[in-house]
Amino acid sequence: MKNFTLLLISGLLYSGLSYAQTDQIYTRPNEKTAKAPEKKISQFMKPVNKTTRNNDNSIWRPKTEVCFACDPEDESDEITWYEDNIIQYTYDKYGNVTVFEQESVEAEEGEKRSRTFIKYNDNQKVIERIEQHETDGILVNHQKTEFDYDNIVTDFVTRRATYNWDEVKNEWVKNYEHKKLITRDSNNNITQILVKLLNYDGESYIDRERTDIIYDEVTGKAKTWINSTNDYGDGMQEGIKYDNIVWENTNGQIIETNEQFVTGNNRIKEAKVFKGGKEVGTYKTVFTGKEDFECTINVTQTNSDSEEEYVSNVHTYKILNENGDQREELIYKVDANGDGVFTNDEIVEQQYLIWKYDDKGNQIISAGFFPMEEEEPVATFTASPVTPDPGWEQTDGEMTEYTYNEYGEIVSRVVYMWFYEPGASQYLPMEKYVSSEFLDVSTGMKTTQSKNGKLTYVFNKDGEVEFRMEGMNSYAICNINGNVIVNTKTKNDTETVSIADLPAGLYILKIIGTKGTENVKFMKR
Repeated sequence: MKNFTLLLISGLLYSGLSYAQTDQIYTRPNEKTAKAPEKKISQFMKPVNKTTRNNDNSIWRPKTEVCFACDPEDESDEITWYEDNIIQYTYDKYGNVTVFEQESVEAEEGEKRSRTFIKYNDNQKVIERIEQHETDGILVNHQKTEFDYDNIVTDFVTRRATYNWDEVKNEWVKNYEHKKLITRDSNNNITQILVKLLNYDGESYIDRERTDIIYDEVTGKAKTWINSTNDYGDGMQEGIKYDNIVWENTNGQIIETNEQFVTGNNRIKEAKVFKGGKEVGTYKTVFTGKEDFECTINVTQTNSDSEEEYVSNVHTYKILNENGDQREELIYKVDANGDGVFTNDEIVEQQYLIWKYDDKGNQIISAGFFPMEEEEPVATFTASPVTPDPGWEQTDGEMTEYTYNEYGEIVSRVVYMWFYEPGASQYLPMEKYVSSEFLDVSTGMKTTQSKNGKLTYVFNKDGEVEFRMEGMNSYAICNINGNVIVNTKTKNDTETVSIADLPAGLYILKIIGTKGTENVKFMKR
């Protein structure tokens, strides 16, 4: 199978787009990182919903979910599903999972169960997660993870720490922690982010990475962005620098600690690129529409033969339709003849990715494609809902089939994985999840004015939401999976948006302004 990886260009890494902060892991300098029991066929295959609905403004979530597994290589006409795990959920009034308990059918008696407790802050972000595993019939502590967030960019993780349970000491022992120390100027613009990593002694910290941002005194916008790393314990070494930056949009809350400036509130149009203090090329992005872009980075770099070469990395992203289907393409070229012009004949590597969503905003397809190699057979059977471009083949992917009840909630989903075999690739079933009961986990949506931090909002009976926040720069509506449905910049402190045409489901209204970020969850019926 081909490796489904993204292209690298002299340390510049592009990754799939996301509006949520990643749960990052940092490494220290120089750090390297029985027979199955008999299965039984489950009796819980059909979704059950015994609850009577009497409140259109409430939030309903599954109380029980059963996970089934199958043999993906079973060639029989009908899939045989075997019960694998049973999951029980407990929620808070916002629909957040606070406890989930899992029982494994396959595990031995006395080791079947696990339990996870989750705590949230006022912005509905996870601040603590405790995992317990069953040992000799008793649930005991296993691991704890803690998160802290920035006070202004409220979804940006500034601390992540993990602990293991010490049975002898009967206490949590920290085994990992990184902190992002943010420095701001008098205008509240971020001028530095220092990443500190817990050392092996469990007490001291290593300065692992630092981002410095320099602002223009006239425009007030950032003109220089510098990323430095301490990779080998020899102190900070300057890596990538962007200088003479021209912004498509920026709000001074530049939280990026990598080279990706193509989404969100800080998007670069043009910049000069430096590496190790030496100018090596240019960065240019053309933005079309609210999210579409084509980003081109052309740089001179040293290859594996210690020879300098001029290379180009082109990253294209496009929203394809109203459902939010996306296409992302990556092309890597090397100027082989040295004329300073890149042509299609000089493409060294390329790939594109497709994401497809249903009309409720849930992802149903992810697929990766590479050019077909000449020696590979032409596909005679490819069971995929996505047709590759001519001369391309699908090499990786995942598909999910959803079944909804009359209220728009997911009552079952089947997960398929792409199995790559030249000429006969296909999606094969892997897991099935069935919800057996739904609970009303909220007190209902109020039609009177409410406040969430700095945000004031009201849901009107005519299908509109009116919201106000001083210094508002933009707002977005996402479904519960984080897929963006609406993303709009604004200069007003008050906006009104119709949600009448949204499919039924749980959504998040996200408002970003000069004084921070606020989030509101709401259910559309």
